[in-house]
Parts: sequence; structure tokens; C-alpha cells
Amino acid sequence: MVDLIAHHIDMACLEHGLDAELVVALIARESSFLPWAKSKADCVGLMQVNPRAHKDKCKGYSQAELYHIPVNVEIGCKILREYMDKSKSVDEALGRYMGCQGAVSYKRDILATAAELYAL
Repeated sequence: MVDLIAHHIDMACLEHGLDAELVVALIARESSFLPWAKSKADCVGLMQVNPRAHKDKCKGYSQAELYHIPVNVEIGCKILREYMDKSKSVDEALGRYMGCQGAVSYKRDILATAAELYAL
């Protein structure tokens, strides 16, 4: 399953111009790499996509399909790219992704993990 997840992260990052290390760090924080993860806020999958908040991007997919690794990673990367384009910094984009600009530890954790991955 690791190879499958890595493949779809690489593909989506290439398509959307994102750093794979950042996306891996985001997935680690959001779902601990559990494709079946679901939050109390009904965010689903590896990238914890919120179907209510992102109806436009989830349109055409069933609730079950949103858990599928390729679908979830593609939608999550599309959301992150949109937030990167609207933001002045990666920090701000991550705050938008979480839905809370004040989430200091969330953003710090993701950026620290991404930095560790860049160093490898």
C-alpha cells in the first residue's frame, strides 16, 4: 500500500505543482496514512477531504469513492494548490487547508516534517 500511496502522491504533485514532501507531511498529520480515516467533522481519507466544504471538487464522486487513494489524493492536492495560489505563504495555505489560520502547532508540525523529508 505504501507504493500505491507514494505513486498517487507523486502523480498529483506533478500535476498540481506541489512538493511531495509537503503533501506527505500533510497526510501524516491529517490521517496518519490511514486511507479509511474519518474525522468528527466528516473529513475523509488520507488528506481528510471535507465533501461539504469542497462540493465542487467532490462532485461526481460517491462518499465511498472519496476514500479511494487516487481520488482522495487528487482532490486534496487540488484543494492545497488552490489555497497555495490564494495565499501569501505556505503557512497561510496550510491554515486554510485546516480551516483555521490560528492553528500554530498544526502548521508547525507539517512544516517541520516536510523539512525533515527535504533533508533526506
